[in-house]
Amino acid sequence: MKNFNLIHCLANKNPTHSGEIIIYSSLPKTEYEILDVHGKRILLDSFTGKEHRQSLQVPSGLYFLKYRDMIGHGSVLKIIKQ
Repeated sequence: MKNFNLIHCLANKNPTHSGEIIIYSSLPKTEYEILDVHGKRILLDSFTGKEHRQSLQVPSGLYFLKYRDMIGHGSVLKIIKQ
């Protein structure tokens, strides 16, 4: 994953029953990936603006939203699909 210019990211509706999460970012363009518990990439995507609704069509379980801040430090958010 390349160096993403992300300042702040938050996933809402977590845990999710419907499979939809809302991702908030403070940058005009945000790039992120979603990984399963084994580290396999499920999704690589980007959005513009401050808010993005992402539907996860995956089985119930633990997933990770991975991104990098402006100086290259990686961060991971846990997402639980029930």
